[in-house]
Amino acid sequence: MTQLLTICGSLNARSANRALLDAVAALARDAGHVVDDFGGVREIPPFDPDRVDDPGAAVRALRHAIASADAVVIAAPEYAGSLAGAAKNALDWIVGSGEFYGKAVGVASTGTTGGEFARAVLAQTLTWQGALVVADLGIDAPRTKSDAAGAFTDPPTLAAIAAFTRTVLEARAE
Repeated sequence: MTQLLTICGSLNARSANRALLDAVAALARDAGHVVDDFGGVREIPPFDPDRVDDPGAAVRALRHAIASADAVVIAAPEYAGSLAGAAKNALDWIVGSGEFYGKAVGVASTGTTGGEFARAVLAQTLTWQGALVVADLGIDAPRTKSDAAGAFTDPPTLAAIAAFTRTVLEARAE
């Protein structure tokens, strides 16, 4: 049994990245794994190197959640050709504390083009922090692949999400 942590880097109330993580979580739970979701990205203050030893409750909660997980899946949007600022800010708080070191991580992004640049920045940032980026998933045009509530319904997309989830969970077991 794997303890999987999901982190959504989108602050959008109707986020396709959240819908992706919901699908990942359902698949993991159905396979008998425990899933925790870190929902506090919005509460994380702007990164301040003078506060790394006393970062506040939201950053301490993020660090604890990552440290407690066996594997992590991060889904974040792409804005202006890069990773959304809220997601990058959250990861900046982890640089010196080491919770990602040796941890299996899957990176994902949904959006108009599938977030190629956001995923590249996620992978680069996480690799610099010692994470083992084991899976990468981009979903383009997510609104065309989901129902009115935002849940993914497109069979090829659901198959890609399932393969991505299996890869993260299996990497943790190795």
